[in-house]
Amino acid sequence: VRRKGLTIKLVRRMKHTYPHAIRLVHNRQVDVQALITHTFPLAQAGPAMDLVAAYQDGVIKAIIQVGSTADHQGA
Repeated sequence: VRRKGLTIKLVRRMKHTYPHAIRLVHNRQVDVQALITHTFPLAQAGPAMDLVAAYQDGVIKAIIQVGSTADHQGA
């Protein structure tokens, strides 16, 4: 791109996406709790990050709970 002097223009048409998504969750039209596949206590944040980075054990969304004694929960 630099050598040829090209110009790249990108368009993102997401102006109303986030407010709409927030309304759907707020009005309970979308169940985001179903996306949580794993829960970890803060002491296990490292293993939680490793699991998510490796896309292992059926992970979709891992939650790290601060001030909780949550056990690791599999899918």
